[in-house]
Amino acid sequence: MTDAAYVDIAQGALRTTFREVAESYPVSNVAVKNIFVDFMSERADRLRFRVPELLGIDEKHFARFGMVTVITDLEHKTVFDLVQGRKQVDLEEYFAGIEGLDRVMWVCSDMYRPFWKSLAKFTPNATWVIDYFHVVKGANEALDAVRKSLQSELDKKGRLELKKGLAYTLRKRSRDLKPSEASALRDPRADASYGVLMAAYDLKEDFFDVYDANPASRDAAEAAFDAWKASAPEASGFEPFRALGRTIDNHRELIFNWWDCPARISNGYTECANRLIAEADMKGHGYDFEALRARTLYRRQNLERIMASGGLSIGPRVDSEGPLSHIEPDCDGVDELIDPLSGAKTDADTGEALERAKKPTRSTAGARNLLLGSKAERTPSTCRPSSRELRRTS
Repeated sequence: MTDAAYVDIAQGALRTTFREVAESYPVSNVAVKNIFVDFMSERADRLRFRVPELLGIDEKHFARFGMVTVITDLEHKTVFDLVQGRKQVDLEEYFAGIEGLDRVMWVCSDMYRPFWKSLAKFTPNATWVIDYFHVVKGANEALDAVRKSLQSELDKKGRLELKKGLAYTLRKRSRDLKPSEASALRDPRADASYGVLMAAYDLKEDFFDVYDANPASRDAAEAAFDAWKASAPEASGFEPFRALGRTIDNHRELIFNWWDCPARISNGYTECANRLIAEADMKGHGYDFEALRARTLYRRQNLERIMASGGLSIGPRVDSEGPLSHIEPDCDGVDELIDPLSGAKTDADTGEALERAKKPTRSTAGARNLLLGSKAERTPSTCRPSSRELRRTS
């Protein structure tokens, strides 16, 4: 195989699936996958990311290789790395090999303690914050538990009305209700059989107000939480809310650190990255871990943001075989918001897929010439055309 074909196949695998690349070459999709993994492994020590000051960490489960820990730069909305496993021993082994972790000032995650235990010893200057979303969603989950308990006591008509008619409305904030939805909640308040449910709805709203009504003062927020916890009725139907209060107390310091962070840190980008990674995995019909990691880290959009933020400690160019495809677009006039990983138009701020893009096409004959070696390929290496030039001629 020629050098140009080797690079061209690997770069093509960054933009589309291995099977689609194989359709343009007389090779199997397994061969494309092996070329891609080898290409990225050869360059792993030539492109490293600077440790960010705001670090996000979350996990994602994959059927083939289990849990994966996703680490992000929350300030610049980029993926920093993927680690196979989420156990404390896996993460400690990974973080022990990372230089510059003293740069980390803030870390945001859910309430999974091994994240904190594994990273704390390597980040002496970091303050840990439990993500706002993972805290407040506990109030909606408690409300759902109360609703489901009430449903079990109703007849079929009542269960359907509560499940289909009110379940979604109850999850919405009162300030966001449409007039029709607000009207739908007024009727249950007049029905004594819905008294527990509507009291639970009010408890949910009051819990959100711990954040919303006290945006600037940690002391005021902690006092508001204590008052909320004391207001939860002792009746058995409100046990989910009392359990939520105990959970907050168990993680109290890390939760209320949110008020001390000047950047109002959130793990929302990490959750979005998880969705994009899952979409890429589904499109590829099941990558192994190394292939999925490379396609995530080295996609053009991720590296362009890292480069723009000064987040490269080594790179961005690789070697004489040519730059990675995210730096050199596939054709002139390419839409800067086209994500080569998923082939989709994406939101510039969140990276979330908006619209599918058209699949690129390639001449099969031209690809075969690349693979087997054309006249241009048999010229001395100093005069050899780049893989991009060959792609244009094909």
